[in-house]
Amino acid sequence: MNKVDPEGKASGDYYLNGFHVYDDGLNDRKIYEIPLIENYLRTRITWGRPVLVANERSIKLSFSGIANDLRPSLAEGTVSVIQEGTNGREYTKMIISGVGGPYGNGAPQNGEYSVDTPRIRAESGFTKNRVGFSYNLNPLFDTKRKYLRIHPDGNSPGTLGCVGLNASEKDLKTFFIAVSSSIARYGEIRMTIDIQGNPNNSGGATIPNINE
Repeated sequence: MNKVDPEGKASGDYYLNGFHVYDDGLNDRKIYEIPLIENYLRTRITWGRPVLVANERSIKLSFSGIANDLRPSLAEGTVSVIQEGTNGREYTKMIISGVGGPYGNGAPQNGEYSVDTPRIRAESGFTKNRVGFSYNLNPLFDTKRKYLRIHPDGNSPGTLGCVGLNASEKDLKTFFIAVSSSIARYGEIRMTIDIQGNPNNSGGATIPNINE
């Protein structure tokens, strides 16, 4: 952080070439971009002073990836936390590994969802690397699927249709703080699921056990 703000006066989220490099943890909704400065001989590039480019307008999530070739009901990909700025741009704050299915009705369907109701969890199916939590994942389209959640992928790899998160203890804690604080601020946030080759099973025959 000393390279970015040696006087410690700035606050917010900082991005360098589109990559998130620092979060001061103040949740003040400020978004900075850090310019790269080349000297006149073009022999050295340094970080410039961060520029405030926007305030955070909202936060959203995405789960993108592909269906497993041998087991299409298994979706493997990444979950992203994305800041939407008042300047109309989107900034990816963090990316972690995610999985959906293959058990129950398989991977969650592609489409738009709302995310709410953060909970601390202790059950093994919701806990990974000593971090346990869940969010409700609510389809914003007609489907027979229900009781979907976002949670760390505990127990055996894979889920009963929820979005399972695979990450370190530190990253899971960071995800929980970022998403929970956003839900507290905005009431709920959105998630887009886009899995290539997704069977898009609408369910009905199998209801997942949310205590998996």
